[in-house]
Formats: sequence, C-alpha cells, structure tokens
Amino acid sequence: MATEGAVKELSPELFIRQILVSDQIQANELITKIKAGESFSSLAKTYSNSSNASSGGEMGWRNLIDLPTLFSNALKGKKKGYITPPLKGGSGFYILKLEDKKGDLVRFEDQWHVRHILMMTTKLRDEEFTQAELKEVRNRAIAGEDFSLLAKEFSEDPGSSSRGGDLNWLSLGKTAPAFEKMMIESNIGEISPIFKSSFGFHFLEVLDKRTEDLTEELIKDRAYGILFSRKYDEELENSLRTMRAEAFIEFKELD
Repeated sequence: MATEGAVKELSPELFIRQILVSDQIQANELITKIKAGESFSSLAKTYSNSSNASSGGEMGWRNLIDLPTLFSNALKGKKKGYITPPLKGGSGFYILKLEDKKGDLVRFEDQWHVRHILMMTTKLRDEEFTQAELKEVRNRAIAGEDFSLLAKEFSEDPGSSSRGGDLNWLSLGKTAPAFEKMMIESNIGEISPIFKSSFGFHFLEVLDKRTEDLTEELIKDRAYGILFSRKYDEELENSLRTMRAEAFIEFKELD
C-alpha cells in the first residue's frame, strides 16, 4: 500500500541486538547478568539460540514498521540503550537491546479532561448580571450539587451542555486563550473562579490530566502529507506533459 510506504519512510530506524533462549528462567538470569554490567554481545554469543548469535545477536538496522509486532511494541518510543524484559515468542524468550536509533519522530501532548458551564451576555443581560447569575450556579457546584446536572440546566454552550458540560480531553491550542490559561492553572477536582473568554463567562473543573503519546498519529499525518505531495507532483507532471504534447500538435498543424 502507498500509505504503508509513506509511514515506513517516517518511522524510526533501529539498530537491534537479540538473545533467544528456550525458557524464562534462563532469560531472567541473563537479564540479571546484563544489569550487572556484562556485555550483551558476549552473552548473545555464549547463550543465544538465534542464527545471529555468532555476531553478538546483531539484527542490524531495521525499520520499526518492519519488525514483528512483539518487537515493535516493546521498542516503540524507547531510548538508545534500552533492554527489554524477556518477551515470549513462538521460538522461546527474546531479550532485545536497542543499540542505536535514527530518524525518530515523536510527539507527546499534555491533555486535560475538562467540563465547564458557560453563560453569554445578551441585549437583555449585561456582563454584570451574567456574572451574578453564573456566580449563583458556581456556588451551588462548590456546595456539592451535581456539576453535570447544573451544566445541563444552565450552560449555554450548545456543544457540551447536553453532556453535562463535558469537553472531553483537550490539548493546548484547541481552546480560547483565556480558557486554556484557566485550565492549566486549575488543580484536578477544583472548581475554578469565574473568567471571561471570547465566548462569554465560564467556570470549569479539570477532571483529570494525562500525557498522551501521539507519535503514531503524527506519523500518519506526515505520511498522508507525503502522499498528497507526491500525488500533486505526479498530476503536475502529467499536466505539463499534456500541455507540451498539445503545443507540439499545434506547431505541427501550423507547419
């Protein structure tokens, strides 16, 4: 598939060594030896059952996408020098060492799970009155009333009020600046002060926070970008070829 080719082009290249043994007890003993400072290469030559044992278990440079799933899952996102725990495969137990890597494409994003209640000013409700109404709702939330029910009743955000104000997981750059600032500054489970954004007046609650690995998504985005660029170049070349052919025909007719 063309997409797979583009993804492969963006996936990191890994230089890997392996040790393959028949049982887990021996694999655990080898892990202990490695942690004690013994050479991975020497241990592979002595104990490994793999065909590359004589070269110290050297698998050479491999693209992450070309590795068996067992290996790629264990090595994805890992740093140079990483040693895997014993991995159970069809031929026994594998221990892998990530000797080196190049072309790594990594994206980690902080994300916040947020819910909020929004009230907007209108011709009949100025800023002062809007804030006063929202303050009453906030006080009820602080007193322990169900935030979700309050949002369904009072929030004027059409996209989230029916879900109890739940905005799901948000990354930086996905919300209004004032909202983002309050989101970052709020502690988990804390009802924020009332604040103003370009949408109106809000208060929010951060339900949870996480760091999400979006490397795979980034690789796919870049891959589609490569494919689009190649497709554009192909179509441009085809158009130019057609134009040159038509110009040649016209020239011949004039001749």
